[in-house]
Order: sequence, then structure tokens, then C-alpha cells
Amino acid sequence: MTSRPFGRSPPIGTPAFAVFGLLTFWVYTVQRLGSEVRRHIDSRAGEFDGLAGVVGPLPRLSVISFCSAGLLVIVWGGGILFGGWDPSPPVVLSLVAASALAFYVAVLTFVLWLLRLVRAHEQAELARVLLRSAATSGVVAGDDDVAFAERWTKTEARTTLFLVVAAPLVASPVVATHFFLGGAYGSLMAWWLLGGVFGAGAVFHAWGTATVLGIWNGHLAAERAQLRAGETSRPSPVQGTDDPVRELAAIMLTDMVGYSKAMEIDENGAFRRLQVHNDIVRRQIRGHHGREVKTIGDAFLVVFRSANDAVNCALNVQRVFADFNQGKDDGAKIRIRIGVHLGDVLISGNDVFGDGVNVAARIEPMAEPGGVCISDTVYALVRKGLEVTVERMADDQVKLKNIAIAPTLYRLRV
Repeated sequence: MTSRPFGRSPPIGTPAFAVFGLLTFWVYTVQRLGSEVRRHIDSRAGEFDGLAGVVGPLPRLSVISFCSAGLLVIVWGGGILFGGWDPSPPVVLSLVAASALAFYVAVLTFVLWLLRLVRAHEQAELARVLLRSAATSGVVAGDDDVAFAERWTKTEARTTLFLVVAAPLVASPVVATHFFLGGAYGSLMAWWLLGGVFGAGAVFHAWGTATVLGIWNGHLAAERAQLRAGETSRPSPVQGTDDPVRELAAIMLTDMVGYSKAMEIDENGAFRRLQVHNDIVRRQIRGHHGREVKTIGDAFLVVFRSANDAVNCALNVQRVFADFNQGKDDGAKIRIRIGVHLGDVLISGNDVFGDGVNVAARIEPMAEPGGVCISDTVYALVRKGLEVTVERMADDQVKLKNIAIAPTLYRLRV
């Protein structure tokens, strides 16, 4: 079975949207961003009353409108340029106007859907933060509420400005067509009109892409800030007294593949990749309620209160590295193995000990480079939410040194 992660999402970069959104008449932008937003919000919809009703079908309508606009352009453009079609000027102007209108309606519906959905989701998250603050300290964090209102006032103002200015930008082909039909074809004005149309299209595409990605990435940044604030307001799973405390925890261990060999070949390059590796892993740990216990060279030992958070963190780490590795030579890629186990641990000060840690350390090498390996105790808790490829390892494949009773292991492929 193949799947998507459950939990927090990393920010979305612009290159793919800048290229494929332009090539596909924005169909890629709507499909990819729409599915990413819905996946992220649907994964947490059960936590918020009434949020599921906000996730409407508008992205599909946007895709239909975009496709209609593109089809109209192909029909009248292809017919005139290559099909020998010679329609009357009013027909040409009507078709161009219909194409521009369909495109603008598609943009308008998608942006408004995105704005409404993301705002509702963030508002629901803020309400949970305020309720938790009131429950734990008896004080409602009013500053968070004010910051939310100010940020969304600015976001909505920027989005409204884009939608207002986008109308004449999208309508520029209609204006150009009107002048062409009036006799401007072949004159110096034709080149100015052509440059104006392409310039307006470039401005619209760049501004629109930045606007929709800014709405979503801004929400993810606010969400990460809320998560960090929530983590500082509750006891850490590894903070305790000098007396050891026994707790049930999800333990995650990571290890870079081939790091020692890379250090022998190019110390400076390997160290730079290690810094990138550490930054990526730490950002995901913070975003998934994890607590970094220690780093040992290129390895991380992390504990979580939730098996779901641990596995979700591991999968997202591997996804970020998969994106990072695209287009790079083998020597520049970062590949890691991750093992996750659920078990009893002894917490003493800022360190963690116990059989659970030992088992996790033996599970990690069983993961494939770029993959995650989890024990059966973890799998039993997260299997309903897993939508990645899962492989149960045969018992004769599982050989864990100094572990008398080896657990059943499952490999997760991103």
C-alpha cells in the first residue's frame, strides 16, 4: 500500500510550481497545492469540530475552469494558426474573452477556497492553543489572538490586491486582440502589444504563485510556532529529577549512510552535509513534539510521547531528504536510516537508558537507506494511519545482536 504521511507538513518550495504551473496553465498549481492542503488538513480534521465541512470541492471546479480556458485557447488559436479557420472578428474576440474569463474565474475560486480553508484551520488550531493555555495556567494568551488577527488582515489585504490587479492582467489578451483586429497586426504596435501580453502573463504567474504559496507556507510557519510554544509549556519527556524515572516512550534513532567513508574522502564536504542533515532533522523533531536526547556524530537519539509523532517525524525527514537529493550526484546526496521502537526507558536528567533504547539501536541498521524500520509495537499503533509502502520482514531476516527476543520488524518505504 502506498501513501502520504499523517501529521505536519514541510514548507512547499517554488521551483516546481514556477515551471509546471506555467506549462500546464496553472492546472498543476491547483492540483498539487490543493491536494497537499487537503491531505494535511484531512489528517487532523478529527481534532477540530466542524472543520471537515470547510473542505469543499472548489479546487475541482478550478481545474475544470482552467482546462476549459486552455481548451478554448487551443480551439481558437490552433484553428486560426494551423487549421485555416477564418472566423469573423467578433467571434475571435468572444472566444478570447471567454478564455480569459474562464481562467480568471478558476484563479478566483481557487484562491478564495485556499484562503478560507487555511484561515479556518489556523483559527481552529489557535482555539486549541488558547484552551490549553487556559486549562494549564488559567490565563488566556491574548497576544496570540491579536497576532493571528493582524497576520490574517495583512494576508487578506495582499490577496485582495492580487485578485484585483489580476483581472486586467488576465484580460490583457482581450485588449491586444481588439487592437490586432482593428489593424495593428504587422505594425510596430503589434510588437508592443505582444510584449505587453507576455509581460502581463509573467507578472500574473510570478505574483500568483508567490501569493498562493505564501498563504500556505505562512500557515505552516504559524503552526510550527504554535507547536514550539506548546512544547515549552509542558514537561519534556526527558526532563526529570536526579532519580531515574521509568516511562513508556517512542524512541527514534537515525544514522547517515556512508558518513565515515565520506569524511575520509572529503572532510569539508562531509561536514557541510552533516550540518545540513542536522538542521533538517532538528526542524522535523521540533515540528513533531520530539525531544532530542543526544547526537553521536551523525546519529540522533530522540524520544516522543506518541508513536504516531515518532513515525510521522521519521517519514517526513526521509521525504525532505528525498527532495534534497533530487538532481544531485551520489557524493552530494544525504541518505539516512531511521529506526523507531516503543518501549520502557529510564529517564535520568537529560539522558535516556534502558532496553527500549538498545532495541531501537538494533532496529535502525535494519532500515533501508532512505527508509524507516519500526517494531511491531509501533506498527500496531500507527498501522491505520500508514499510507506508505509497508514490508513485513521475515523472521529469519531479523537478527538483532544481544536482543534475546527480537520483535517483528516492518520496513516503511517513502
